[in-house]
Parts: sequence; structure tokens; C-alpha cells
Amino acid sequence: MPDDIALRLEEHETKLSELYALYADLFPDYREFWEELSRAEENHALIIQEIMKKVDGETIFLNKDRFRERPLQISLEYIQEMHDKALQGKSTLINALSTANTMESAIIDGKFFEVFQGNSPWLKKYVRTLQEETREHQQMIKQMLLKVRKE
Repeated sequence: MPDDIALRLEEHETKLSELYALYADLFPDYREFWEELSRAEENHALIIQEIMKKVDGETIFLNKDRFRERPLQISLEYIQEMHDKALQGKSTLINALSTANTMESAIIDGKFFEVFQGNSPWLKKYVRTLQEETREHQQMIKQMLLKVRKE
């Protein structure tokens, strides 16, 4: 049975996807970059949904002791703030990239995906995918940030 923290984690990935989609609209010269990130975050939300369906409290469970919910809440609030700022036309490309870098770092540093625990090879594969792709996103964003700053 899904727990509030898992649902909020899914919401986090969905909201991040929506923010990146908005950035794709605001920065059409970088549309492909933002759309790729947006699709990946939406896929992360789908993976979390699949994991939640298999949480049984025995082989796959939520280990809330390894996870602090407050950083997730702060991150969700920040995503909303940046979304509102972008809608108001108060976001530059550098700001958007910096925001994205901050968000991906928060996911990694906060160990958000470690809430899912268990010995299931299926679970380990999906958690590893979430973690690796988030690190890849962070690297992509950092590279784009360096490129844009040079221009």
C-alpha cells in the first residue's frame, strides 16, 4: 500500500517534469534538451508508481527511517516557486539551468530513492536506474550550464 512519502516522491518527479516542460516552452532554442529531461522525469514518476504497486512490507517496503520528509517538502515548494517565477517571465536560461542543477542535486544528496528498500532484484534494478539517471541529468545540466555561460 502506498504511503504518503512515496506519493510525494512521485509528485516530486511529476512536478519536476512539468517545470522542465515549461522551460522547453520558454527557451525554444533549448527545447530538445528540456523535453528530454521532462520525459525522463515523467518516466521516473511512472517507475515510482510501479514500485509502489509492489510494496508489500516484506520483500519490498518503505524504509522511512532512512529518509527525512522535510527535504522533499522543501524541494516541492522550491519547484512550485520556480514554476511560478517562470510563468511570470522572471526566469532566464541561466536561472533555469541553475534551478535544474539544484533540483537534481537535492534528489541525489537527499537520497530520495533510498526510501524504497528490499532484496528484490527487480527493485534494485529500478532504484539503480532512478539514481543513475538522476546523476546523468545532473551532468547534462552542468555541461549545458557551462556551455551557456561561455556563450
